[in-house]
Amino acid sequence: MLIGKLQREHGEIERVWREIRARLEKITHGEPASLNELTANLFAALYRAHIAIEEANLFPLAAMLLDAAQMAKPGRCMARRRGTAVRA
Repeated sequence: MLIGKLQREHGEIERVWREIRARLEKITHGEPASLNELTANLFAALYRAHIAIEEANLFPLAAMLLDAAQMAKPGRCMARRRGTAVRA
């Protein structure tokens, strides 16, 4: 149930992010676009709630079942997708 809930949340967060990102890309390229405050607030609220569930429920369970290298892998994958550096 937890994994299914988190997967559904990932889908909803991704859907809202695509809308925001499209507008940000237009702004970056000098095209007329504006950010919708309600959409930005929805994204922030969905993300905060999702992270809170992961940190309170999923991460402690994963820490009991996985070794350090396995625990680090999702973080590296997320960083790579976002084009950010991974902290040691």
